[in-house]
Amino acid sequence: MQNLKSPIRKEKIDARRKLHADDWQRLSAQVVEHMKSLLKTSASPVAIYYPVHGEVDVLPLMQYADTCLPVMQANSKELVFRKTSPGQHLEKNIHGIMQPVESAPPCEPGVIIVPVVAFDRRRFRIGYGGGYYDTTLAFLRKKKKITVIGAAFSFQEVPSIPVEPFDAKLDMIITEKEVIKPA
Repeated sequence: MQNLKSPIRKEKIDARRKLHADDWQRLSAQVVEHMKSLLKTSASPVAIYYPVHGEVDVLPLMQYADTCLPVMQANSKELVFRKTSPGQHLEKNIHGIMQPVESAPPCEPGVIIVPVVAFDRRRFRIGYGGGYYDTTLAFLRKKKKITVIGAAFSFQEVPSIPVEPFDAKLDMIITEKEVIKPA
């Protein structure tokens, strides 16, 4: 199945990287604007992510919600979350992605915003293939009700994502153009 996802992953990452910096900022701001209205009703912390490789920049949400970032754990596919705020000291994880330092307070988000490489209308996504979010979401959904939102640019949509049994379906996907959720 990864063989089916790899060409989609490459195509959509390349398309994202071709965005001019001004367009990336403008489109990211439009996605964040859609998210702000949805997050106003959330009383629980919101997990965001530190953008890499041209992902939608959701960091401005720190100004509008109680936020946390994912932290990779040694020898585990399960992410934990730690509180974050503008200007907080971060460090690089083994993949070079910025995350809170271990001394940052733990956080139990009720809303998790996940990065997306590609998505379809059924609300399935392709990430980078490591399985960190799928593993984490499966674990958290057994513990409590969470809302999982994919952040993407509209050009990342594909007709159909090849789905494996462990792939987590998102509750909604937000692009600069629309909010995709169950009918």
